[in-house]
Amino acid sequence: DTGSAHKLIVVSDKYAQAPSGSITNKIVNFELSNECRWGIDSGRRYSGTYSRATKKLILTNGKGPLLEIDGHRLRTLTADTTSTTAKAIAGELREKEDGEETEFSLHAKTFLRDKPPRGDIVVDYRGRIVVARIETNEISYNWPGKPDVWPVGYQFQIRDAENNPITGMATLYDKLVIYTSTAIFDCGPPNAAGYFTVRPASQGIGFTSHWAVQRISTRGSSGLIGPGTDGVYFYNGAEPVVVLDDWERLIQGGVNRGRLDDAVAAVSFTKNLYFL
Repeated sequence: DTGSAHKLIVVSDKYAQAPSGSITNKIVNFELSNECRWGIDSGRRYSGTYSRATKKLILTNGKGPLLEIDGHRLRTLTADTTSTTAKAIAGELREKEDGEETEFSLHAKTFLRDKPPRGDIVVDYRGRIVVARIETNEISYNWPGKPDVWPVGYQFQIRDAENNPITGMATLYDKLVIYTSTAIFDCGPPNAAGYFTVRPASQGIGFTSHWAVQRISTRGSSGLIGPGTDGVYFYNGAEPVVVLDDWERLIQGGVNRGRLDDAVAAVSFTKNLYFL
């Protein structure tokens, strides 16, 4: 390699003094001490969530596949359709001896995705990795606790009255909250079969940016705070409450409403402050 990131080192020793296998009993020709570079298409921005099941960060940029990083190595998230666990999840406890596929014997791939879905936004909801694709307004999610197992039927679509695209997702109490710029939807918890029920919680008021909605506590209850098209709103599971009803109260001339989808925010839990 022309750079210093990857080095091929010639060695003449064996890895073990008493190797047990025929492969390890050979002289090593080279050692790969650093991983080779690889790339994916660039996106507008990244969204990420922590998977407690694998103790890895799951990432997406809206253009490439889902990624996972353990703090050292960044990898493309792969899907499992062949393991015993995957087949059991798919409802196939064993394959028929004759290998024929009938209504009683279906391969795991019939039920499971061979690749994780692509999306623009990703959150963790009670052990499930939930992925939202803005282009189609589709929500996909995995088997709980198994980020590499994605049932085909575990997806649904969000539509508001204005047919606006999804702008973000968040978790609140036991709900998965999905929103557009003009609507908020409450989803979950899923039923015994793993399917979500979608309930419109607000029509006409929503949030404009996934990266600007934060969880905050006020008067003993938690809720979501973030920018809407005409101000800042607070949502605690009931009807959204206006916090700032006019941008001009804060900034002379208001804000560029056409760029509110680029807004970002942070909160101070110690001082209970919201920074937009």
